Amino acid sequence: MLPLRVFIPFIFSLFLLSSCGGGATSGVAAAGAEVSSSSGSITSVGGNTATGSSADSINFAQFWNESVSEEFVSTGQISAYVYKDFSYSKFESAVMSVDKAVGKSTLKIRHENHGAGQGDLVSISGLQLPLNGIDSKNLNITHAITLLDKNYYAITVLGVATSTAMESFNAKLNYKILDCYGKQIIEKSPVETTSLFDDGLPLIRTKTVVNTTLNNCSPPNSQFTTYRHYVHKYSCLNNGPCGINYELIRQQIVGGLYAYPQDWFFNLFPSGPLKAGDKGDVGVLLNYADSARTDKQGKTVLSYEVLSDTCCSVLLVMISKTFDSNGTLIVEVKDFYGKSTSSIGLPYSLLQSVANYNNPQKNEVTVVYSGFKLAGK
Repeated sequence: MLPLRVFIPFIFSLFLLSSCGGGATSGVAAAGAEVSSSSGSITSVGGNTATGSSADSINFAQFWNESVSEEFVSTGQISAYVYKDFSYSKFESAVMSVDKAVGKSTLKIRHENHGAGQGDLVSISGLQLPLNGIDSKNLNITHAITLLDKNYYAITVLGVATSTAMESFNAKLNYKILDCYGKQIIEKSPVETTSLFDDGLPLIRTKTVVNTTLNNCSPPNSQFTTYRHYVHKYSCLNNGPCGINYELIRQQIVGGLYAYPQDWFFNLFPSGPLKAGDKGDVGVLLNYADSARTDKQGKTVLSYEVLSDTCCSVLLVMISKTFDSNGTLIVEVKDFYGKSTSSIGLPYSLLQSVANYNNPQKNEVTVVYSGFKLAGK
């Protein structure tokens, strides 16, 4: 894996991956990650997410203020992937077995040095003709890989094969390969009042420490600390009510970037309850190499979207897109917040983060949070 820049999900988590090896598969399923809410439903947030109606709603300003003020500890499992594309190369297929009772066939695919591992995914597209007698529509989808060796793997498809001969085919194969995996622990401190002031108001600070342990990536152990400064001031939502809110003043990653809001975030915050289907902007962070703000390093654009989970709950997705100083997208991060059985004290907690990097390997990093508790409770 190429060195990856630090990504900062909207409020909480933070980590860095670099110099990863290929094909690590032990202990982690390479399939798309899923989130389980307190209602017992399963919503896939790595791929397609349910968008049906939901009776639940969320107050964005309240969510923001509670997220800033609460002290918590959260634990997550990390999976990092690379994508490899092979466009319309020549491949071969042979039938390994046919199960007529369930109407499925297992095919042996020959692709020299494919680089995939057990449980990785391959998406086939562009196949125009039947293969081994199986309709191409049953093949032009995503399949889980059963590894045979460096040149062969097996996939199970819908359809009864009628031709057992080795057949050549041309198609586009896109592999999603698990590159490394690990664990992340996030500890966020409560708000504390500092001796500094901004426009006559005392600055309030939070501290978030992220410890990451990785297998098959370097560094194997890392720690990142982020400080965020706020003022607790009377402010008004966009065409909405006013109240005492936490306004972000600046953010500092120790040993990394400094970030400052381009404008007051609360000017863009939605005033009414958010329901499934709602989306909008949160604000823009301007990134700098240091606190002097002389060396601009691009910007991070923040937005939100509300997705349906079940009849009675929604998922709030916080989206951050970070661009370099030339305006090129570096990484897009989506943080999924929902009602969870571990959301003690907070109605919505962080369930999963997915980061997609705009680099040649199109790295994707997923963190699924299974443990969440308010510190000291």
